[in-house]
Amino acid sequence: MRLRFLVPSALFFATPVWAGIPMEQEVECPIGDQVITVMSTASCTSFGSVMNMTRRSSCDFVTRVPDCSETGLPLYRPFADDELIRIEAYLVSDDFEPLRENSRFKRAFAIERHLMPDGPHANALYVLLEAYQDDPATAEDPVMMEAAEATAERLLEADASGSDALLGMVSVAAWHAYAGRESAARAWLGTYEVTAPDIVTQLQAAPSANQDALAAATFFSAYAEQLEACLGRLGDEGCRADDPVKLN
Repeated sequence: MRLRFLVPSALFFATPVWAGIPMEQEVECPIGDQVITVMSTASCTSFGSVMNMTRRSSCDFVTRVPDCSETGLPLYRPFADDELIRIEAYLVSDDFEPLRENSRFKRAFAIERHLMPDGPHANALYVLLEAYQDDPATAEDPVMMEAAEATAERLLEADASGSDALLGMVSVAAWHAYAGRESAARAWLGTYEVTAPDIVTQLQAAPSANQDALAAATFFSAYAEQLEACLGRLGDEGCRADDPVKLN
């Protein structure tokens, strides 16, 4: 089976028109000889995002980040041959051994940081978003929360001209808000308010403006305003975790 991967911002805008049909499929692990069974689909319809920045779709049943448990390698993205050589060595190293019992998302994040310590950081963000999508209680895990904040900061420092930097900031704000840390959410929304206009301007000024990135930036900015207006009343209609994000 060939797994399908999306860049982080695209997770919020992938909208095929068919309802998802569950399919069990086998995947060969790229290291070792394990074959795993995953739940997949040939099609999926997005119903949009809700206020805690998770997504609703007709294929919420799919396996998120399939796990080659025998080696400890989660399949969170395709790997080049030279990356697989580095990963194979890392999986049997003393550095990885303490991580072996961690969730597949924590292991995936550690592997991506090992492969790409200096970026790009979009794949690390993808892993964190999938962990949160799988279980919003991820935001209550200090290790994952620290990873999310560090990744958002790295995206701002190294890739502050793309929509993924915006996604990183609003995601961290949402994680904090719906985990009951509204002051931290306000701080991240403040960072967004200061930095987002320049990022959007750079996106608009690009020689070949990426329309998907511009659409993503518009969505994230509208969401940031909506979340800020909801702070202090997250139990109200329109502000609850499962309420749809409404664009003005």
